[in-house]
Amino acid sequence: MGFLSNLLSGNNASEWSKKGASLNEQGHYLEALEALDKAIELKPDAYTWTNKGAALNGLGKYEEAIKACEKAIELNPEYANAWLGKGLALSNLGRNDEANHVFIKSNSLRKKTRN
Repeated sequence: MGFLSNLLSGNNASEWSKKGASLNEQGHYLEALEALDKAIELKPDAYTWTNKGAALNGLGKYEEAIKACEKAIELNPEYANAWLGKGLALSNLGRNDEANHVFIKSNSLRKKTRN
């Protein structure tokens, strides 16, 4: 677990997940994966799997990103960001027709949650 073990102690999945999301936002994708994998090990949820997909997208590991986002979708089919992450990975692979369908799904879920 490298330097992250020194930053976070204990088995708080939420804290590991938040740290991973923060590292993602900073572009520290490898470190983000460390934190997110720890969170998933402790308590997998759609938010954390989606952030893992984002980190993998950032690293150019698009097939793995799709799988992570699909795990998030399995856990919460209504989570629009999981669909968005999957769409971005598909688009990065040049699978634009599939990506467009996934983006439409993500947008419809976003509209649904706003109402």
